[in-house]
Amino acid sequence: MIQTATLVLLWSAAAYRVCVTMRSPNVLWRSTFTAAMVSVPLAATVHFYRADVGRILGQPNVGGLITHAVFALGAASVNVYLEALQHELPRRRIVRFHFAVGLAIAALMIGTWLVSPIHQVEYVDLSVESVYLSVAAYHVLFYGYMSLSLLNIIRFCAAETWSAPRSAAPARALSLVLIGVACISGLPVMILFGVNVAIPVFDPGSDGSIGRVGSAILPWPLMLLAIGVLSLLTVPWCAEVLTMRRRWVALRPLWQDLTARHPEVHLSIAEDRVHLRDRLRIREQRVITEIHDALRREMVPVGALMGPEVLAGALRRREHGGAAATEALSRTHDRDEDLGGLLTLGRAYNRADVDRVPTVV
Repeated sequence: MIQTATLVLLWSAAAYRVCVTMRSPNVLWRSTFTAAMVSVPLAATVHFYRADVGRILGQPNVGGLITHAVFALGAASVNVYLEALQHELPRRRIVRFHFAVGLAIAALMIGTWLVSPIHQVEYVDLSVESVYLSVAAYHVLFYGYMSLSLLNIIRFCAAETWSAPRSAAPARALSLVLIGVACISGLPVMILFGVNVAIPVFDPGSDGSIGRVGSAILPWPLMLLAIGVLSLLTVPWCAEVLTMRRRWVALRPLWQDLTARHPEVHLSIAEDRVHLRDRLRIREQRVITEIHDALRREMVPVGALMGPEVLAGALRRREHGGAAATEALSRTHDRDEDLGGLLTLGRAYNRADVDRVPTVV
């Protein structure tokens, strides 16, 4: 069950990144980030079903090799991604270095795997054969490179989180924290696997129990990583929906009252089958338009134009006069200022107490 949940989250994050990359200009940081995010679910899928992969391909233990090679290439992509993020013009020699190291690690692992005496039977845990130098070298290459890559990601996430201003986008801040925590929790997994490989050298009778602990922990850092990437999509969506919901709560009483008095301003719009966020945007724009149209028709005493609190009280008491209610609103230069003025009036209207607000003349 935990493996299925892990793969669903990882493949969802990968699909999201692929969609973003396909719809956006092709730049180094975006393409390498997407390549890294596709490599993780691919490698994790092969890892969880490595015995089946070996049977399908007719080669014992090839699933583990594919897993480690894909992870290594993904780590190289991440290192290039971090270089591209930290420099407006990524240093070509550093980019080439990271790609070369990733390819070299993958090639060396393939070489050591080929010469290892592990091709007769599928091993549940290959570490039991680390008494052979080639098997030990294979694992040292992988776990060493992955640990260094994780440390590089942790360093970047920590530096970006600590230096980020308070006004930083909440989605990016949360994503950095989650990805950093995922990598921090992934380091003990690498250490456990590394120790599991070293023990048979000193104790050939080892049963690989430490490796099983690492395998039990592994899905959790992977899920944190996926959630961290998906937060770039879900957090802005949720934040916008919740914000529009709060604005609707503030404007609804004023809007309902004004459209009841001036039904001619109400716009009859067909309920199209659109996504929730788009539906809320359409409703908000309609409410803004209808409130403005109704306020132009709402005539209040001149004294009610002194400010939103006074105007709100006059509207509550339905006082009539010779001034259009819109004259109490400040002139605005864009939609945000316009919406802000209406929200101020709406909240004042919600607070207005008909019995306590004095009559204006």
